[in-house]
Amino acid sequence: MHKLSKLFVKYRPKLIVAATSIFALIGLINFYFIFDITAQSNDECLWIPKQVTNDSLAVYFDVVKFNGVTWKAGIRDGDQLLAIDGVKITSLVVATTTLNRVHQGDYATYSVSRNGNVFETKVLVKKLINIQGLAIALLSFIWLIVGFVVVMAKPDGHIQRIFHRIGVFAILFSFFSFLAGGGNQVQNPIYQNIPILLSIDFLWTFGASFLPFALVHFFLIFPKEAKIVKKKWFCRTIYIIPAIIFATSMLYRYFFVYMKANNYYNTLVVIHYSLVIAGAFAGFVFLFRNYLRLETKQERNAIFIILISYFIGIISIIYTLTLANALAGTIFNNPQYFLPVILIAFIPISFAYSIFRYSLMDVSDVVKNTIMYAAATITLAGVYFFVIYVIGQSVSAAIGTEYQGVIAGVVFILFAIVFQSTRDRFQDVITQKFYPEQFAFQKVLVKFSSDVASIVGLDNILDSTTGIFVEALKLDKFGVALKNEGDGKFVLKRSRGLDDTTLVLSDNEEGIKKFLAQKTSVGLLPVIERVQFEEVFHGESSFLVDEGIYTVIPLIMKSKITGLLLFGLKHSGSQFAGKDLDLLVAAANQTAVSIEN
Repeated sequence: MHKLSKLFVKYRPKLIVAATSIFALIGLINFYFIFDITAQSNDECLWIPKQVTNDSLAVYFDVVKFNGVTWKAGIRDGDQLLAIDGVKITSLVVATTTLNRVHQGDYATYSVSRNGNVFETKVLVKKLINIQGLAIALLSFIWLIVGFVVVMAKPDGHIQRIFHRIGVFAILFSFFSFLAGGGNQVQNPIYQNIPILLSIDFLWTFGASFLPFALVHFFLIFPKEAKIVKKKWFCRTIYIIPAIIFATSMLYRYFFVYMKANNYYNTLVVIHYSLVIAGAFAGFVFLFRNYLRLETKQERNAIFIILISYFIGIISIIYTLTLANALAGTIFNNPQYFLPVILIAFIPISFAYSIFRYSLMDVSDVVKNTIMYAAATITLAGVYFFVIYVIGQSVSAAIGTEYQGVIAGVVFILFAIVFQSTRDRFQDVITQKFYPEQFAFQKVLVKFSSDVASIVGLDNILDSTTGIFVEALKLDKFGVALKNEGDGKFVLKRSRGLDDTTLVLSDNEEGIKKFLAQKTSVGLLPVIERVQFEEVFHGESSFLVDEGIYTVIPLIMKSKITGLLLFGLKHSGSQFAGKDLDLLVAAANQTAVSIEN
């Protein structure tokens, strides 16, 4: 079991890429179903069935929209629908199925009876899409993509994985749109394949069961962790409950729906949708509560846009469930009244904006750097290929096309040699121009890593280390704790911005070494981040959190931990991540060597 867990962690990024690709593809297919397959024909009125005799059913028009397509065809309330395109109407199912065969923009021929007089008229057919299904599909697809970017920037991050998990559960929940029409109202091919039908029913139920609890879990730790999350029973309970709900729902389906083919399925749908809505409301409450707990204006600014978009999404849900039906009369006549529910899709968009703008979830710098450097590299490559093409054409015109292959080979080799160095210099210019803090950080740490080895004396090394991180990098919170050879405890030797200058951490070298070994075995940096403090430092983790420490990097020399570097947030207010951590680890290694010497 431990080996499987280790393999999973090692290959987690590749598994995330594969799973996200599959879910994103299915999400795109869902859009196709919503807009094309399950779109229902609409003649802007209602059909009311009335029992004429024990064996016969008549269908009458009602709520015919003024100046709608049926009204313009001369049909009024109370008229009886006899046939559509020659197909005799014996039930609502027959009427709906027949009309859905007509493409949008085409005309259907209605046979209508009014006061005993029968006449035929042509009705323009419109299409009505599942607006609620479209809103959920948009929300889930966007959340999945944003979650993928977030988790790939930090695959081992706890909060990043939960955020991505919400996108996956939302995609699974959106699978319900594949079932629109019930197999009768529209020609849905899903109902022609029972294994696929049962698989989709299984998957959307799984997503509906877990999604609300994932939302609650996320907003209990974002943007500020609630105390209840630290309880050992909480993380188990938050996923055991939806597992029980899912298992109960599937058993109920098997015994009371699949085996007996009754109408209890609609009740299950209402229960699951209500559960998801309740989870969304609870998530908003926890987000608002955490927002009020934030202490600085910068922290609140980062969450405010998310809070507003979430609030608008909640209002749109309440409106759709209450006022929309009253205002529209019927969705067939006024579908535009139901469109505001689409606003729920702005929730993941607001996350994307805040992540990029305010460095949320420790991934902003990684994402921005990736986008910026990728754009720069593509631009530079385009310029180089253009230059190569011009040079190749010019030389070929001068000496003839017989040496064109040789010329292309020489030019390509020159391109390969020059491109790499030019790209590196170009990226340095971009870093200096757009990310001055990161550029200064890299420059200072590279110089420190080369200079620290020549510093003599423990006090001088500690002073130099503190000066570099505090003054040059403008850190508000920093500390150096060295291991006391007497009792083995880590004692704070230098600090800046920490309230408790007598901070002492118990000897937990074996626990730290075991934790770091697990990380390095799967290719991760030997870094302890805030979400891992409880696992590594146990009860003493609260001291580090209270002091504003977010990152701890051990000083390791010959497999022996000689000390700890304690870091708060960067001057910009974001946590160290990506290339910054690489440089911090390199600087810590050089510092450990110097201290040991």
